[in-house]
Amino acid sequence: MKKTLILIMIFAVANIYKSTGQNFYVGVNGGFLKNATIVEDYSPFRHLQSTWNKERLNSFTWGINIGYQLSKHWSIETQFQSVNLGYYERLEYFYHPTNTPGGWLPVEIDWYNYQHYIRIPILANYNFLSNNSKFGISLLAGPNFGLQTKQVTKYVGLNELSQNLVNTLDNQEMPLNKLDFGFQVGLRLKTQLYKSFSILVEGNIYQGFPSIINYPEQAYNRPTEYYENLNIVNRHFTTNIGVLYNF
Repeated sequence: MKKTLILIMIFAVANIYKSTGQNFYVGVNGGFLKNATIVEDYSPFRHLQSTWNKERLNSFTWGINIGYQLSKHWSIETQFQSVNLGYYERLEYFYHPTNTPGGWLPVEIDWYNYQHYIRIPILANYNFLSNNSKFGISLLAGPNFGLQTKQVTKYVGLNELSQNLVNTLDNQEMPLNKLDFGFQVGLRLKTQLYKSFSILVEGNIYQGFPSIINYPEQAYNRPTEYYENLNIVNRHFTTNIGVLYNF
């Protein structure tokens, strides 16, 4: 009797796990990211010379999806996305070589800055059709948290003279907060390929809330850094294609 009861319990637990496990899905995705960072300049001299002269660079993004179907229309999903926000500025210098007679020579150097993030959105997913359908049109929305993993600076000389000068440059980078958070909303189109496999195409908008700059504490007679007159908020648009697998 006891053995029979144990077998019944094991069978029941196995069926519960099997039924709930079928609601999970995982996937991979990759695509294009358009950098649309918001920059506000509050410098009192901004009408004469802008504090921010960098151009935004677009890049690629990739990640994984993990989700759970709550009902025929509702799912909850999280993602782990690798995001790289890049910026570019052309620096102009006047350089006087020690072994060259004459005046100063103009030198141009390209300055690249890359901010790498791991982003983790927590999204509510509403399928306007049905999660059991071969086709799906979904609206996704929820908070998005980003952890900055590294900040990379690169100088590129445009000729031999500027290439020699590159190694002497050490321009000050803005101190950035390691944590960034905001809100993400997107639209997804999905179609079943084969049995448990589906392909998706989606577009997302991310809007950050706080400034990403880690402003220094106010102190008496401390010189004001150039970035203290800036307010920079992350924003980007992504277009991804991916594959999902339903358990």
